[in-house]
Amino acid sequence: MFKSKIKKGLVALLTGSMVIGSMILPAGAASSYTATGIFSDSTWNWGTFGVVAHKGDAKVTDFGTYTVTINSNDLEKDNKVSNANAGKKSADGFIFCVDVKGYAKALQDQKLNINNCVKGDDGKFHIDKDATSKLDIEVKDVKVAVDGKSMTVDQSKIIFGDIEEKGNFRIELRNEYGATKEAPAIDYKKVQGEKIAVTFTIAKKGAASETTKTDTTKTDATTAPAATATAAPTADSTKKTGDVSLAVVYGALVVCAGGLVVANLRRKESK
Repeated sequence: MFKSKIKKGLVALLTGSMVIGSMILPAGAASSYTATGIFSDSTWNWGTFGVVAHKGDAKVTDFGTYTVTINSNDLEKDNKVSNANAGKKSADGFIFCVDVKGYAKALQDQKLNINNCVKGDDGKFHIDKDATSKLDIEVKDVKVAVDGKSMTVDQSKIIFGDIEEKGNFRIELRNEYGATKEAPAIDYKKVQGEKIAVTFTIAKKGAASETTKTDTTKTDATTAPAATATAAPTADSTKKTGDVSLAVVYGALVVCAGGLVVANLRRKESK
């Protein structure tokens, strides 16, 4: 009888733990969202608008660190963009963003505040201190490399969130038609190269990243080793840092709960 009670208790415990786990897993854990470059130089002949898939896209599966690359040999044929400039350098970073398709909606469905900006009277999203103070997530450690050479990024000027209000999570470095036109996070005139890489981290605000693993997504014909925490992003690497702090807490809760269940059953059996 005692073993039967323990078995029933553990079944109940595991069922409850699965419910708790489904509540605390990071956004995107059960699905993947495509992160792609939204880019054009001032000639409108070199860029990508995320209409078709590229080798340099990344698959966002949870909170972590990812790299998206834009390669001149992989330019798409949409709008005014053609592959006539394949193998040529971009003139600048006229429009320079990263979109994670559908990810903003997934985060907002969990009632998370994800915009560090608000829409102004001009119709553009501007960084807002009040909005930033209420964030549940953060975008940090954004790095840019052009043909392997790292560029300076002003993290305080990066605008992020559901900026186009289409459910896509956008990280905006410079946009001719956005607030970053006047206050870009990067010297966009120096964005001149054949391969442009952007590495970024999306994390739960205040959470610590404790484990690093390499995303299996390939960015180009070859895949370079994952970059170190201090290295500039390379054009051929995609890495992901998982946030395991919740998993640690979750595991501790399950162990403690298991001990309580067994102890309680033993007390009842001894009566």
